[in-house]
Amino acid sequence: MFSGTGAVTMSNRHLSSERGWTEVECGIGNGPVFGFKLFRTLSRLMFVNCGTGLQFTSRGIVPSFVSTMALQLD
Repeated sequence: MFSGTGAVTMSNRHLSSERGWTEVECGIGNGPVFGFKLFRTLSRLMFVNCGTGLQFTSRGIVPSFVSTMALQLD
């Protein structure tokens, strides 16, 4: 027996400047998935990235949101 899941995703990243990029992605696995990601350098030691997505399943639409802000400490 086989168990597990898999997915195939395609994305397009646009370098908006030397400090950041945006990305649009779509895929299929456990239903269609559409997402958007953003990365931005805020200063020499700090950056932020965010991502949002929608997954379409048999139970309905599942939204997601992820964000990170980081500071280099050295």
